[in-house]
Amino acid sequence: MSAERGPNSPLQRGPDKKPVSVRGWLRGAIFDNASIKIVALVLSVTVFILVNTGDAVINIRVGIIYTMPEDRVLVSTPVDSVRIAISGSWRRIKRFDEREIGRVHIDLRKQEAGEYVLNKGMFKLPPGIKLVSIDPRSIRLSFEKRETRSVPVVVPTDGKPVKGYVVSSVVTTPNQVTVRGAKSSIKRIESLFAAKVSLNGRTASFSQEVSLVSPEKFVEIDQPKVTVRVEITEEQVTRVVNRVPITVRGAGMTDAQLSRFTTDPPAVDVTLHGSLLAVQGASLQDLTAYIRVFPDDVYGNRPRRPEVVVEVPAGIGSRVEPRQVVLVVKKADKPPDKAPDKKPDRAPN
Repeated sequence: MSAERGPNSPLQRGPDKKPVSVRGWLRGAIFDNASIKIVALVLSVTVFILVNTGDAVINIRVGIIYTMPEDRVLVSTPVDSVRIAISGSWRRIKRFDEREIGRVHIDLRKQEAGEYVLNKGMFKLPPGIKLVSIDPRSIRLSFEKRETRSVPVVVPTDGKPVKGYVVSSVVTTPNQVTVRGAKSSIKRIESLFAAKVSLNGRTASFSQEVSLVSPEKFVEIDQPKVTVRVEITEEQVTRVVNRVPITVRGAGMTDAQLSRFTTDPPAVDVTLHGSLLAVQGASLQDLTAYIRVFPDDVYGNRPRRPEVVVEVPAGIGSRVEPRQVVLVVKKADKPPDKAPDKKPDRAPN
């Protein structure tokens, strides 16, 4: 089979387009610009060797967990994690997942105060990975004696109920809690405050669970939440209505008979007490003060001091001053005198 000899065929070279053999073409492809091709080949081989045979180094963070002593409190700032440098082949590092290295466990139950040095044996590394460095290399430890104390709970409130309502009591269950922690911190705690309880817009009693807030570091609360019961009642007020006129009532008596009675004084002062909304809403027209009279009182044979009765709107209490008044009886009007009968005139003789 003969080679194709088109205008762009590799067997055509030179300006005169003279045909060349296949062997000659291959020879030129290999040896033309030989120095450049050799350098490129060396670089490619070097990169291949480095990638497949050299070690790579990366930095990662590893968490730390502590086992605390029961009789002491760690008061120095604990280190939550350290940075370590690890190395391995490029291929291993490329496949590496940080989750392959678990957190470091430090048991402080028998540890004394001072510097705690981290060593390579504390880190569990997967196959193909080496530990290069640890930062920081040590952790400063400081302890205080652990103490326990019972303190009262204080619940602050925010805002006010709707007008006409007031807070009658705030009860916390439990009203005392136990705190545990460093001796110096426990001594400074006199009470524990809960989160604020809002009273805005309230018109009825309610219960709410709130969280306690520790005022000190290195202090634990045995019961971090308490229940608050807020009792809300209607606001009670007192109001005096002056000069309420006294009316007279009597069973089985005519209006003419009742009109003969008056009192001294003719009016009384009435003190109202009850919820703010009810007392403020009561007007003079809603109040009635009266005394009761009887048919025998018409003759006024004996003086009497009847008690004043006051009628007020439902839900309102009252007190009257004075409680008794003097009953005054007017005398009945005398009928007009009759004119004397005239004697008939005598007829003239």
